[in-house]
Amino acid sequence: MKRSVGPELVFVGAIVAALGALSASRQRSRDILATWRRGQAAFAGARYDEAEACFRETLAIAEKRFGLDHWRTALHCSALAQALLAQKRLDDAAPIVDRAMGILERWSPLPHPELANVLAGAAAFESARGKHGRAMTLLDRARRCTKGDVAVRAGIERTLARLEASAGHDAEAADALSRIPLEQLDARDVRALGSFGVARLHEGDADRAVRCLRGAHAVVERESPGEFAEAFFLGLLGEALARAGRTEEARQALDQAVIDDDRLERRPGPHNARTGYW
Repeated sequence: MKRSVGPELVFVGAIVAALGALSASRQRSRDILATWRRGQAAFAGARYDEAEACFRETLAIAEKRFGLDHWRTALHCSALAQALLAQKRLDDAAPIVDRAMGILERWSPLPHPELANVLAGAAAFESARGKHGRAMTLLDRARRCTKGDVAVRAGIERTLARLEASAGHDAEAADALSRIPLEQLDARDVRALGSFGVARLHEGDADRAVRCLRGAHAVVERESPGEFAEAFFLGLLGEALARAGRTEEARQALDQAVIDDDRLERRPGPHNARTGYW
């Protein structure tokens, strides 16, 4: 005689199936996150072919987990497109940019501030095609989509600075960098802020120079206090403040720069105050 399965066993079976599905979902989450991080690290290190491979993998996972038209899938499309763009493979990047933007346009209002990065990626693509005006329009829209997320906004301003600089608009690039809140600046921003600050100073644009050099000094003061870079950028900031007519602020900055430099000179060991190396 055929025995029927009792309700208790049916219940247990349902729990086991649910736990199995949950475990698989968690594994996919770990896989996509780990691969995404590897891709981001590879991209930051200019290993663009490695980044491409990682983002192709995360895109495939996102398509299966979220769906072909989900907004999260658009983020992975955009990341892959940027890896291709960095390799100057514009023809390969074009359909992926179009796909990311097509997904984005189907979500209104945009459900997450990270989607501003899709717009920024499309702007970088348009800039690479020589369509600077179109790129600026996309970045302006991206800025409005950040929804107060300061980290995303900082990324948008960095993209804007890079694209303006590539178009020869150094003043506008300096403005973009100086709009990044001090707490969102990090070591990767120091070189650009310093370069734009010095360039603006040479052009007689003291106010922009002050904003850029203040940002550069704030980062090195936070990241490597007491080192040569802190005194160096403080001295440049003092010069910019003086040229901007802010005499008292300039005097304070320059006096502190001299004190810091003297302290470095008195350090034991073969310290070179010109290079900051021991």
